[in-house]
Amino acid sequence: MLIFGVTYLFGIAAVNGTLDWLVGRLVRLVRGNASVLPALLFVLVSAAASAGALAPSVVAIFGPVSLRLARQMGISRALVAIMVVQGANAGALTPIGGLGPLVNGIVERNGLDLSPITLFLLNYAFNAVFAAAAYVIFGLAARARRPLPVPAHAARRAPRRRCPTPPRRPRRPPTRRPR
Repeated sequence: MLIFGVTYLFGIAAVNGTLDWLVGRLVRLVRGNASVLPALLFVLVSAAASAGALAPSVVAIFGPVSLRLARQMGISRALVAIMVVQGANAGALTPIGGLGPLVNGIVERNGLDLSPITLFLLNYAFNAVFAAAAYVIFGLAARARRPLPVPAHAARRAPRRRCPTPPRRPRRPPTRRPR
């Protein structure tokens, strides 16, 4: 029932514009610095998944908003998609969520001595490292696609010389010959 309630809550937030408002606040928070936005999306999505919503529902809610935001900010949409998915996976094994107790029960049945918090933190760390690697790879790829800055001494051009051209003669209107 908890899973249904949290998913329903996030569905209402998506429909009434709360998530769009939240993304707008995020843009203001980063003050237009697009390079910080993927990390903030990771943290926001992982917090939503850690609150108890299932990872697929969090991705379904935050995905379209994040992709629209990526297009608006000029960020790689693939990078933003990876951040959203990895953020949802990072928060998926929270002890209060839907998947966490299930995995913790499997761990206990198999005789492994691992606390639910440790499992959650290990999962979060793995997904954060994966997201950081994607951030670095896509950042390097974006930097490689940008044109190199032109040094100041090369930016100054020599004045163009104009080739002398003969002056044009004005056109005369056609004359009519009397008949």
